[in-house]
Amino acid sequence: MDVPAVSGAEGSINKPVSGIALINALKNRAYEDGITVARLLKIIGISRSYWNCLGYGQRYVPALSRKVLQTCADYLAIPYINVLLLAEVITPEDFMRGTNADFRSDLIRAMAFISSDPTLSGFANDWQRLDNEALLLIVQLYERATGTNLLARSMDVMDGLKVLGKKKH
Repeated sequence: MDVPAVSGAEGSINKPVSGIALINALKNRAYEDGITVARLLKIIGISRSYWNCLGYGQRYVPALSRKVLQTCADYLAIPYINVLLLAEVITPEDFMRGTNADFRSDLIRAMAFISSDPTLSGFANDWQRLDNEALLLIVQLYERATGTNLLARSMDVMDGLKVLGKKKH
């Protein structure tokens, strides 16, 4: 979960807001499209006060209705599954076997292996403070670059996004 520095009508937020990545993606797209927040809210079908509550963490982004999330996917022109990730309805851990503790343990084991790789010359020395998403990215990049398999997974996260993103919701 990110600690956003969202500015604009919502003000500044200093606490973690679940799903803020979706809010920011929508705001960025509206800016790129040259439309106002009011127009954006009409498109996605929520009120200004509800939008503000989402931005301040007073309403829970992952609890948005399927219809609203699908409308967000359509507006952003991305697969529905990506919106679920941005809204934190699902997480990368959901694509892995076992518990979240097992997932973190597997990531630590994989990073220890990567850190011992002499070709990286100390690249992965300060990884302990990284969150699971950053570690997963590093491990997956290493796996793809070296052809190794360091994580036991029920499916590759990126392959899962491709497969699930193709389904119509």
